[in-house]
Amino acid sequence: MENRKRAEERLKDISELWVNREFDKLNMPFSSNGDLGHRKERFLTMAEGTITVEVDSAKENMRLFSFSASSKALALYLCNHLFLDSLNNCWQRSLGHGLEKYDCALTARISELLHKKDTLFVGGNSAFCVPRNLLKTYYWDDMYLIEVKAYLKAPSFVVCVDWRRLDILNSIIIGLLLLGGLVYVLNSNKNVSYETRDSDDLIYQISEDSYQIGEAVFEEKTGIFTCLDYSSVYSPQPHKLLIAFVQAPQHFLSNDDIAGICSWSVDDAGINERRRSAIKLLRKQLQSGESHVYVEHVKEKNGYRMFVANE
Repeated sequence: MENRKRAEERLKDISELWVNREFDKLNMPFSSNGDLGHRKERFLTMAEGTITVEVDSAKENMRLFSFSASSKALALYLCNHLFLDSLNNCWQRSLGHGLEKYDCALTARISELLHKKDTLFVGGNSAFCVPRNLLKTYYWDDMYLIEVKAYLKAPSFVVCVDWRRLDILNSIIIGLLLLGGLVYVLNSNKNVSYETRDSDDLIYQISEDSYQIGEAVFEEKTGIFTCLDYSSVYSPQPHKLLIAFVQAPQHFLSNDDIAGICSWSVDDAGINERRRSAIKLLRKQLQSGESHVYVEHVKEKNGYRMFVANE
């Protein structure tokens, strides 16, 4: 908002200088009695007749020029001297000190009272003349016959930022370092969870009814799962699933295998939710005592695999 206000102020300042300079080029005599505020109407007499307009307080606040300059501005148009490109170039050059990367344009719409048909002049790049770039609407003259729209196009963020500033460069470097650290931590955690050796090397039978699962030992008859100094007794359903995973090729069970082990029909309502609950319970018991034994979902094979992670 501050930049738009500054651009508007510079347009007003440069326009007053511009209209006086261009009018002087006409070498025409000029005199003005000032703005007679008590008048309710203004008149413009031309060869075609007299134009009368009522003084409008709202439109008065929208005038681009002072009262005397407004008369000169109208004279410029009547003398075919309305050079919007020239005025726009002056405005563009004045947008320095933080505004030099902004683009501006002007349009002037001539009333049918002056011209037999609605006429539009453009100064600058017409591509900038879209509603989102509209800065303000003005009246060129004190008769409100020429409506001028000023457009200001803000630069993109990438263009606007001064990449040579040390504080910005330091912020970018710090941000990249933090991002790199975050990626490293995430990859490290991922590797901890999923870097495995061949499951057959870590999961195997050590006696008739006992199995070594990583650092843990599971006794089939008693359902006792022991890992280091921690022991727990598995309930029937996790007990059956654990034995099935240990004995299965590559320790993989399909969704249908799990249904059969748990004595469910694959056509039972809600079987997917029951399967997820059973696997969740098994995972919870496996993680007790930090056994590093995991059960992962293998989506492409429609099943689950048990493995021991390298910690």
